[in-house]
Amino acid sequence: MKPHYFGIDFEKYHQELHAEPEMQTPLGLSCREENGSYGVWLEVDDIRFLVNPIDFFNTIFADDENDTYGDVSVYEVNGKKVEESLGWVWVLDSRVVYIMTVFDPRTEKPIKAYYHKDSYFKAIKTVLTEFYEKWTDGNPVNYDEKVLKVDAVRNCVEQLRIMASNWYAVKKDVKPVIERLVFEPEEMYGHDRGFVVGFGDRKYTFYTTNYNEEMESVRHDLEGLTYDFRAVLSFPYEVLGEETKMVLRDNSHYCDGPIHKYCMSVTIYPNGYSGMPVLTGLCDSQQAARAIYEGLLQMALLHGKDSVSGKKNKHDILVAYNRYKSPIFEINLKQDEYYRRVDSYECLERQTHIKDVLTLRPDRDSFLTGIDGTLYNDVMLERLCGQPAQVEESLVQWCKDFVPGFDDNYLQRGYELARKLRNLLPKEYDVWYHIPSDDSNNAFSKPTLVIE
Repeated sequence: MKPHYFGIDFEKYHQELHAEPEMQTPLGLSCREENGSYGVWLEVDDIRFLVNPIDFFNTIFADDENDTYGDVSVYEVNGKKVEESLGWVWVLDSRVVYIMTVFDPRTEKPIKAYYHKDSYFKAIKTVLTEFYEKWTDGNPVNYDEKVLKVDAVRNCVEQLRIMASNWYAVKKDVKPVIERLVFEPEEMYGHDRGFVVGFGDRKYTFYTTNYNEEMESVRHDLEGLTYDFRAVLSFPYEVLGEETKMVLRDNSHYCDGPIHKYCMSVTIYPNGYSGMPVLTGLCDSQQAARAIYEGLLQMALLHGKDSVSGKKNKHDILVAYNRYKSPIFEINLKQDEYYRRVDSYECLERQTHIKDVLTLRPDRDSFLTGIDGTLYNDVMLERLCGQPAQVEESLVQWCKDFVPGFDDNYLQRGYELARKLRNLLPKEYDVWYHIPSDDSNNAFSKPTLVIE
């Protein structure tokens, strides 16, 4: 018998969501060996399901807004393989308890079970940690590599550890774990682009199809964080008809105490193609906002690169770049001004037409170049800035002083020069500062947008 979605009366179902059930049962989730391979098994009323551990982890985030994460893939029922993987197990977070509905193949009717949120979370954390240890110890598992990757399980285990730590911090009113958001473009061909996204080592690559309308939509959504303290960014992947979603929430509006106004919560909801879990973390607001904005602009700089010759089409690049460029959002990125909120009735410049994007790096021959490699020499700077001589002399000396073992003083000195140059140049020219190196302590190892 094939499973189905139980013919649920959703109006009645949602009325039950906030009702405390009379009886809450322990979650029958376990990691165990069957037929020589390990898997994650769910048991409800003597029915055993071999479930996808990533799907089950994602049920933690399956609420009214994200109910697609409540559907758990099932591969075996009572030891027998099944053809239809979805529709057997469905979970929803009612904000009071987790409500699970399973399809009973014996009666062809749904069974409903209720689980206390703390015990539900702890059971998933315990079982997934055990399963990951078994897998990394070299034991065979019950899943095809195309269905489940060990890196995805590792991300789950680390995510559960961070979430447990932060929940404890909230209860004890102590400082939570603040992580660095990763949001970096990968070079691809055609209209598809990849982004490496995540927190620290907990990251993966997702793909998105970037056409002009999607570019503008993402920029407008990101600007919403300036007005509404919350933004939802959607990245569609048209090849599969799915999307990756990022939800940003500025905690200055929602929280007091240790989760203070400089902390932003970021949740990344993956598309089904990635096979990765939902990732969430608390980040420094300034760092997270800058990482996303700079990542989008850097992706635009890859937009017009020819896949065969490697040459850059400056016009196409600038079209993409200007669709992401947002003077309104850059208000948030200016030093000490992140929380200068924009009044919805305030009249501000919404768009700047960028004519070229300049990158400053310590190269004695070409320390300042444009999108297509154009060298901005003294004549060009004179024409653009009017009186650039003093800054240019300082930049030349800064390049001459470069040595492989540069220190923080050298980095900061170059950045201050880049800021001076930014203030001299017309607003139609953007300046990026970049000191390539493998040093993790180098804050400018990735290109950094210079803002006044």
